[in-house]
Amino acid sequence: MEPKVIKFNNGELVIGVLRNNNEESLWIENPIAVVPYPVMQNDMMGETFLLKPWIGISDEKKFLIPTCEIVTICTLKKNLLEQYNRYISDPSVPDEDAPEDLDVDLETIRAALLKDKNLLN
Repeated sequence: MEPKVIKFNNGELVIGVLRNNNEESLWIENPIAVVPYPVMQNDMMGETFLLKPWIGISDEKKFLIPTCEIVTICTLKKNLLEQYNRYISDPSVPDEDAPEDLDVDLETIRAALLKDKNLLN
């Protein structure tokens, strides 16, 4: 089965393979969280996305989720499908298409954004 994009009520965006359980819940296999990452290009603010394990503190590869927590489910773009498949095959191998300077943690990103907006010294 093809992975789908799942948008949750809490705003999380996750890519994974869905399996029906019943009308009230679904299994999601190999879930990967999609994290928006702001980028500046040609003096314009844009956005790219980083992939990370959805629940990185667990070795589980399959999770049962209640359907009431889902806003929508949609298909994944082909170029992102290839990136997802590479990621789940070995997440320790960096994506060759990803810019090298994206190897920063979220706290560093948050601090840079706050500093850029003059909210952090």
